[in-house]
Amino acid sequence: NVDGTETDKTLNKISDSEISVPVYPTETTTYSLKEVKDGNNCSATLSGGATVTVNYPPTINGIPKELSVVHVCDGDVLPLPTLTITENGSTITSTKWYFNGKEYKEGDKVEYSDDVDGVELKLEYEATNDCGSTKVDAGKYIIKPRPTIESFEITDEDNIICEGTSTTLSVQFKGEAPFTFYINEEEYQTNNATWTTTISKAGTYTITALSDNYCAAESSAEKEVTLIVEELPVVTLDATEVTLNCAKQTATITATGASTYEWSYVDESGATQTKTGATLDVKQTNKEVPTLVTEYSVYGYSENAECKSENAVTVEVTE
Repeated sequence: NVDGTETDKTLNKISDSEISVPVYPTETTTYSLKEVKDGNNCSATLSGGATVTVNYPPTINGIPKELSVVHVCDGDVLPLPTLTITENGSTITSTKWYFNGKEYKEGDKVEYSDDVDGVELKLEYEATNDCGSTKVDAGKYIIKPRPTIESFEITDEDNIICEGTSTTLSVQFKGEAPFTFYINEEEYQTNNATWTTTISKAGTYTITALSDNYCAAESSAEKEVTLIVEELPVVTLDATEVTLNCAKQTATITATGASTYEWSYVDESGATQTKTGATLDVKQTNKEVPTLVTEYSVYGYSENAECKSENAVTVEVTE
């Protein structure tokens, strides 16, 4: 393997007692003299030889033939493959990981940005010894954003409903379906970015532990809303039937059980009248009508004016 070939090398007319022969082995090779003759064509006694050890840059093992894409979440540490290194005769002086073209130190967290959205990012591994460096592709990754709760709300204004009714609780997600989440420790799943349910029970509703197809939301990504259910007022009248013996006589009707009141009735002319307040004075003013029966309806409203109930009193006026 002298002069880069596998043939023997013949040197003629050598005048020096010591000579140097360049060799170019590609693997560890032993070189020895096959024959030496002097000027009289006499052969010399041969002994010994020289072994040249060939070292190489390191070999990196454990890389699959085909690299599958691994999805990692924003803020996660890269799951690194387990690799082995063959030194090839020379001590390893350094090893390095490279992620997306930049040096990556084991334990570093990755960050999602719009620039890497949906992009396959390459992981490389490099090992170096005195003979050189070897770098291989070691993985492919896509960084995914963590899901978020865009909104969590009750559709009724001021989050107040009346006893015996219901309302809609809705959630708006951002991420990649399906979504898994908990409301008041009960698990739910949906394939849609918007999820709704009907609620009627008063109390605080808290959404926690959101995750999508790839990632879990940040622990701080939770929201809560409180539903107030108001009792229906029970309107009581101090009388349900009143009789006035003459047109000039008056009566006062008093309602209780609510926060505010609204009265409604049809007067002698046929027009609808409304009045507010807990009390209502009634009388007949049309003297041409000898007998008149009028129904006075009262609506009682709750403190937030969200809920109401009804009662009525009948007033009869006779001559």
